[in-house]
Amino acid sequence: MNIRDIDKKEIEYFLKQNNISYTHNPYLIFWNFLIQNKDVLVNESIADWVLAYNISNQNIDTYNPIDILSQKDENLLSLSQRLGLTSIDKTRILRILRYVNKLITLDQLPNDVINKILLSLSDEDIPKLCQISNKINTICNNDFIPYLKEKLINDTGLDVSNYTNKQLFYLSQQSKYRYHNKIATNSEYTLVIINGKVYSFGTSTEGGLGLGSTEETNIPEEIEGLNDIIEVAVGWSYSVALSKSGKVYLFGKNDDSQLGNYGGDTIDTPVEILEINNAISITADENTLAVLTKDGKVHMYGYIYEYKKLHYKDLANIVQISMGDGNLLSLDNNGNVFIYRYAYRDGGISKSLKTKDIYYATFGSDGGFYFIDKNGQLLSSKGKLDSIDIGIQPSPNIKVKRIYTESSYDILVLGSDDNVYNVTKRGYFTKIEGLSNITDISGFTGFPESSSYTLFLDKNNKLYVIGSNNYGQLGLGDSDRRDIITLNDNL
Repeated sequence: MNIRDIDKKEIEYFLKQNNISYTHNPYLIFWNFLIQNKDVLVNESIADWVLAYNISNQNIDTYNPIDILSQKDENLLSLSQRLGLTSIDKTRILRILRYVNKLITLDQLPNDVINKILLSLSDEDIPKLCQISNKINTICNNDFIPYLKEKLINDTGLDVSNYTNKQLFYLSQQSKYRYHNKIATNSEYTLVIINGKVYSFGTSTEGGLGLGSTEETNIPEEIEGLNDIIEVAVGWSYSVALSKSGKVYLFGKNDDSQLGNYGGDTIDTPVEILEINNAISITADENTLAVLTKDGKVHMYGYIYEYKKLHYKDLANIVQISMGDGNLLSLDNNGNVFIYRYAYRDGGISKSLKTKDIYYATFGSDGGFYFIDKNGQLLSSKGKLDSIDIGIQPSPNIKVKRIYTESSYDILVLGSDDNVYNVTKRGYFTKIEGLSNITDISGFTGFPESSSYTLFLDKNNKLYVIGSNNYGQLGLGDSDRRDIITLNDNL
């Protein structure tokens, strides 16, 4: 062991706090003082060196820091006790092991490799690894943080220039659960994105198909004027498309100005929202549209209860939005969940009191809320944000990546194994056979149940469908119901 493993700044701060002056080697002054005053209070870094000194003659295994960080706390109880710790603290475990030279060093690795290792960790573990050594800490501050900011801007589109390190670490994990909806459905028609082009099929008497007429079509037709589209959303009879460049296009029913001030009650071809050119996400409810822009602000169009029209402007630093049943659900860059009841007289914006470590939030067709937490588990709340059910997942080795609450099934989730699972009301996971490499799912939960349908899109842009088709919304060229999963070969 070497006392110089303690950061010199820590030693100098300790000496200053104890009114100890020095003119030469501060380490020697510190050591002599420590020998003579064994009960003196010290900070964690120095306390851990003392603990390491006390066990330096013991036979302790060598550990990889990544293995320590990936372990559950309960699995580290025995090691913590052996190191002299009274509680489990991964940061202190790593520090003590480094002091006794029982930690595999990362200092010799290239910076880009260390950056990739840091990105693989949870937002809680990144700062712990950054404290392992002075070199790693320097890389975290001077190399990793700028690298992470640039990566998050590219991955999310958000402006993260004013984010704290903690917020950056959170977003780096939350962004793994971000995705753009490539399929959008309502009770009568479907939109789907294939290679940046948007195709519509089904029935819309209000121009929601975007094809320049109100005629129905039971086979996919390309919507002219839409290029480089990355996300689509639909309301009751209106549609929205988001381009890669951040432009938002609207078409369909406009009786509540859900399409903004662009024409009359019906717009049957896409028009652009001219005041927005930096959108990163869209979501739609029955008669209300919400747009999230790169500055973390939310813009809303359509029906909003008169006394609530300005409330949504209080939302700031938002990273994800979802709508349902007259509510806007949003997630900010600290992992807080907010609900804005824009269509109701009671309540404005309320913050969840008991949700934490949430990476994704959405509404269910049953009126409840559904979340993905930091462990990749599915959590649910039956209408109250402060009452969250215990998290569940397909298996200990399979995490939940995405949640889909509108379909002809119960609740569908996409697992980390890229398989699709139906989650029953009792919390049982059943794998949907015949599907693999699925990238997006959408559907409609109808009443009666026979009017429900579901669409699945895989990584090769193959579309699979099942359920009701009375409006041609499966795009198969007819209006016949499908009771088994069927490939749509018209795309």
